[in-house]
Formats: sequence, C-alpha cells, structure tokens
Amino acid sequence: MSDISIRQMGPKAAKRAIAFAIKMKRPTFLWGPPGIGKSDLVSQIGTDTNREVIDVRLALWEPTDIKGIPYFDSNTSTMTWHPRQNCQWILPARRSCF
Repeated sequence: MSDISIRQMGPKAAKRAIAFAIKMKRPTFLWGPPGIGKSDLVSQIGTDTNREVIDVRLALWEPTDIKGIPYFDSNTSTMTWHPRQNCQWILPARRSCF
C-alpha cells in the first residue's frame, strides 16, 4: 500500500493542510474543478509564507516541453533525453531549470 492520502476539504482546511505540508517539506497535489479558487489559494499561501509561486499549467505543455527531446545515443546504443538547455522563459534568471 502506498503512503498517499486523499482528502476532500474546503478552502480554509486546504490552506492549512498545504501550509503544513510545506513546513514538513512534503509534496502535495491540489485537484478540483475549474473556477473553485485553487490558484488563488496557492497564491495566498505563497504571499503568507513569503515564497515565490510559479504557475505552471501542465495540461498546456507537451512532454518535450518538460523532459526535453528524445534522441538516439550512439555511444550507449539507447534512446535518451536531451535535457532542456534554457527554460528561462518560465523561471527567473537567478534560478536553474532542473
């Protein structure tokens, strides 16, 4: 069995749970229908904790936008991924891509 918990909660409880997860350095996944305030909630948490929030909508990305371009590596005779070289279009200049 995996260590994943699924909970339904309102915005106030979700804000507390996410803030606690950040404090504990635990990843979270926030899911819900469009227009219920998920982005606003994350923005509020970023403001409250003095953290930068980078809004990435994965549904709008292609796999190569995230992982890079696949190519055949003749040295190892395998397919591999050429990492993205420049993702400054999404991250500030002071941060690395991955």
